[in-house]
Amino acid sequence: MKKGRLKYKINGTFLMIAMLVGAVLVNLILGAIDTKVPLEVDLTKENLYEFSQQTNDIMKSLDKDITIYAIYSEGNVPTQVEKYLDRYKALSNHVTVTTIDPYKDPTRIQKFEAKGDTISNGSLIVECGDKFKIISSAQMTATDFLKQQNLVLENRITNAVYFVTGAGEQQKLYFTEGHGESENSQLQTALQNEDYLAESINLSIGDVPEDADGLVILAPQKDFTEEERDRLAAYMENGGNAAFIFTPGGDKLERLSAYLTEWGITPMYNLVVEGDQSKNLMTRLGASPVPDMTDHDITANLIAQKLTYVAFPTMSLSISTTNPQYAQVTSLLKTSAESYGKVNVQAQSSAYEEGDAVGPLDVAAIAEKQYDDGSYSRVFVSGSVWAVEYPNILSEAAYANGDFTLNTFSWMTEKPSGLSIRPKLISPETLKMTNTQAMTMIIVVVLIPIALLVFGIIIWFRRRYL
Repeated sequence: MKKGRLKYKINGTFLMIAMLVGAVLVNLILGAIDTKVPLEVDLTKENLYEFSQQTNDIMKSLDKDITIYAIYSEGNVPTQVEKYLDRYKALSNHVTVTTIDPYKDPTRIQKFEAKGDTISNGSLIVECGDKFKIISSAQMTATDFLKQQNLVLENRITNAVYFVTGAGEQQKLYFTEGHGESENSQLQTALQNEDYLAESINLSIGDVPEDADGLVILAPQKDFTEEERDRLAAYMENGGNAAFIFTPGGDKLERLSAYLTEWGITPMYNLVVEGDQSKNLMTRLGASPVPDMTDHDITANLIAQKLTYVAFPTMSLSISTTNPQYAQVTSLLKTSAESYGKVNVQAQSSAYEEGDAVGPLDVAAIAEKQYDDGSYSRVFVSGSVWAVEYPNILSEAAYANGDFTLNTFSWMTEKPSGLSIRPKLISPETLKMTNTQAMTMIIVVVLIPIALLVFGIIIWFRRRYL
């Protein structure tokens, strides 16, 4: 009996040691694999942790070492941020992630703040050589106009990697002032988040600077003077680019409109009413047209995704393919045949009146002029300032306005980035079960494991005392 007990004990000990060694080896192997290929399965509704093809392509082609600094107090890196950084590391051996506690080790972030940047707890810093990009905690999420939280962390990190590695260079846009233009705009913020530099310019004081990659004339309420118009024209004749975004209901800007007519695009200063109810979206600004996007490099990926662009209150544009600039003119957004443009924007009724423009109507268009040396001048005109200024519309994942706008500026300035990584809705999900489902869950998750544990203990005691 004693020999039998000893034999069982020896066999049990060896079996236990073998199982422990096997478990350790399996964990080591899986851990090594997980550093290269994350083994977790993304079961979130919005696939929060699945990266876009753009991110995968950029990270796999990375040939420079970059460091991502997570500025968090010890043990306080949010799970979402930690998982994202792990996935970036898994995509490239050139990525290193380092956590810096700003309270215990403030000197390590001083070199970044020396350039005038403010770095707070909860920020990320993407660095390559002497270039770096700061992503604040506020820039990691965006609230859409339905008050839903969207995660834009992938967009921010990938664009930062693209910038610091030199693949995407910063370009400078000048926003005109002095004509009642929109100030502190969402458009300017969105462009700055895409690594554009934005400054203001008053054309009544001086010419457009040589470092300008584009001008933005955002909802002007007063017309340009003849001198300002001449400075605008001189800039464009030297290969300049400009975006003109109007709003219906204001006074006609004769001089500015006449200049745009030279490019084959004339603002009509009416109010577009969409008669096809399936092409309308109800918003706080009333029924807003949902125009169709025409096929172009700017819109191709948006059409493929079947995204909706909301024009909000907009004026129409008159397009002419024969124009003094010999520019190639293309409509980007067009309303239905049942739409019309109200000439009397102050009318009490939105019904069609004689003299109103008849649809389909163009509400956004571009013009492109090529010079003998192969360079271009490019113009973008939109009839709706609300299409870029409606609260949170540029960060709204369900609509095309944000990507359309950024794609347009990338095309206009020939910015090589063209990244359009969609935001991902953060939707807290609750598990809803019937009583039967709840009981099944309790049996499978709780009672069966307990029964197996008790059965195992009983078998162990029986064998121990054989």
